[in-house]
Amino acid sequence: MVIRPLAFGVVLVVVSPLVLAARQAPTGPSQAPATVAEPAAPTVVKINPELKYPVTQLETALVNAVRHGAQRLAEEINQLAPELPLYTGPAKAKGFPEPGYGVFFDVEIPSVNVNTIALYLSMMQDSTFQGQPQPMPMSPVLPVAGTAPPTPVSNAERSQRIKNSPVFQDPTGAYHVLVREALVDTMLDFSSAIPLKGGEWLTVAARGVEGMSDSSSMILRIKQEDLVAFRAGKFDPDPVANKDAARKCVQVIVF
Repeated sequence: MVIRPLAFGVVLVVVSPLVLAARQAPTGPSQAPATVAEPAAPTVVKINPELKYPVTQLETALVNAVRHGAQRLAEEINQLAPELPLYTGPAKAKGFPEPGYGVFFDVEIPSVNVNTIALYLSMMQDSTFQGQPQPMPMSPVLPVAGTAPPTPVSNAERSQRIKNSPVFQDPTGAYHVLVREALVDTMLDFSSAIPLKGGEWLTVAARGVEGMSDSSSMILRIKQEDLVAFRAGKFDPDPVANKDAARKCVQVIVF
C-alpha cells in the first residue's frame, strides 16, 4: 500500500471593508417609501338657477344706492362749487349665494376726487381770485322758468361758506356716511326676493377703489329673522319707526 502525502493550500480572500460593513449592519423589516395622498377633489355646490334673477336685481339696486349717495354729496358740494368733478368711476356690485350662510354682495364704490376739491379750495383762498363776483347757485339743477337767477356773491364770501361747510372739511367721510345709509335702506327695501333661510345673513361688503382712505371699506349684514320682522311690521306699527328699528339691526363693520 502506498501512502501519498496530502497537499494543503491556503487561499487568502481579501474582502472590501464596505462589504463587511454592509454585512455587519443590522437588518430590519423593509419599509416601502411613503406615498403622497392625492388631494381631495373640491366640493362643487350647484346653486339654484332661479336665484340668478333676484340676485341680479339686488345688484342693480345696490349700484343705484351708491349713485344716490354720490348724488346727495354732489348736491351739497355743488351748492358752493358748481360743476366740480367729484368721482373717478362707476359703482359695481356682484352677488354670490353661499348655501348655509346666505347671500354675499361685493360692492365697489368710486372714490371722491379729493385732489380736485383741494385744488378748488386753494383757488378760493387766492386773494387775486376772491374779489371776483360769481353767481352761486343754491341747487345743482337748473332754475325753474320764471324764477329769479342766483344772487351774485363774491368769491371771498363763497370761500367763507366753504370753510364753514362740514362736507368740504371731510368730503370722503361725508360720502361714506351717505353711501352707507343708502346701502342699508336698499338692503331693507329690495331684498324680499332673496330666499334666505333661518339663521342666514344678507351681507354687503362695500369697498372703495383707487386709494380711498382707511375707512373706505365696510361690511353691512342683517339676519334673515330681522328682515322678516321688518317686512311684517313687528318692530313698530308706525312704518317710519319700524324702518328706523330695522336699520339698527344692520351690523356695520368699518375698516
